[in-house]
Amino acid sequence: MNKVLEFTHNKNIKIGPMKERYSHTRKEEYMSFGCPKCDAIFGDHYLKDLIFENIYEDKGDIDDIIITI
Repeated sequence: MNKVLEFTHNKNIKIGPMKERYSHTRKEEYMSFGCPKCDAIFGDHYLKDLIFENIYEDKGDIDDIIITI
């Protein structure tokens, strides 16, 4: 979470607080960021796509991917 706050600091990026939210897709709660206006969950489905894309296309180290998100 600190990396996200560092990244968004002094930028015009609005993000809601990190907390447990219910995902209707996953049918469970998990820690997530939300919309700063309506608190809707920012899902994590794109993370899996990005990780698999980088693994199968050999684009680099997985730690580099997570830090740059």
